[in-house]
Amino acid sequence: MIDPEGTEGTMTYGATLDFEKAGTKFHLVPNVMYWSEDHVSDVNPNFDVLYHFSPAGRIGPFAGAGLGMHFYDQEVAESDSDFGVNLFGGLMFPTSLATFTVEGRAVMSDNNQFGIITGATFNLGR
Repeated sequence: MIDPEGTEGTMTYGATLDFEKAGTKFHLVPNVMYWSEDHVSDVNPNFDVLYHFSPAGRIGPFAGAGLGMHFYDQEVAESDSDFGVNLFGGLMFPTSLATFTVEGRAVMSDNNQFGIITGATFNLGR
């Protein structure tokens, strides 16, 4: 769920890649998100970096930040775009098949957003 400024709360959908830097607790996390509500939609590619406070493979908290580009489409007006800064934190639940996450995410842009996001990243390379 995400609550973009000026619209009702809505579902957001996304896809994420998670590149865990070997030997560290840092993850490079490119992703893209999409939402649509009240005749406004946002396609939002991001590049985030997160720090997982627990060792790899352990349940634990994480925090991160990143930059994103927002491509808004307003059916009743013209399209627009802007940059955004992402701040987020949450809990990571790794399993042998996937890593499940729950996070709170704040986006500072021309259209500020706050969301509670859950997801799963499947472990393809293990």
